[in-house]
Amino acid sequence: MRVRAARRDEAAGVAALGARTYRDHYATLWREDELDVWLAQQFDVGEIQADVDADRALYLVGDVDGFDVGFAKLRWNQPVPARDERGAELQKIYFLADQAGRGYGRVLIDACADRARERGEGCMWLDVLKVNERARRMYERCGFAIVGERDYPRASDPMPMWVMRHPLGAASDR
Repeated sequence: MRVRAARRDEAAGVAALGARTYRDHYATLWREDELDVWLAQQFDVGEIQADVDADRALYLVGDVDGFDVGFAKLRWNQPVPARDERGAELQKIYFLADQAGRGYGRVLIDACADRARERGEGCMWLDVLKVNERARRMYERCGFAIVGERDYPRASDPMPMWVMRHPLGAASDR
């Protein structure tokens, strides 16, 4: 899989990929009306363009043979929940359903870690649904450890999440 930073003019493609991949994996966790609102907020083309323009976030896209199969969103200098520390937040990492489980997640996470190190971030962190054991185990294999928990707010009821952290030393420390 080849990884590239998404450009401003790719925002519509990132938004479409994000909505599709999220729906593929997590639609059953939401009421349909809530999901539609959430997807419209999270994958708004104008917001993605603004993130890229202001360098608030990095969108990395993974492609196989020229076909986009997944992406990650990395936000800079974000407070780590329940810790007195800031780091790069791996806010989103999603793949097309038929592309999951092929090792692409590790490739994309490594690319995110490299970019975060280049920016001088001391750690990378994320939150993952407590019920998503497969993802949690993959994150642990990539160097993340559970450091806390929190609820993700939702109109109908909160979703319990693990907060996971990955220290970012020099690339040679991996």
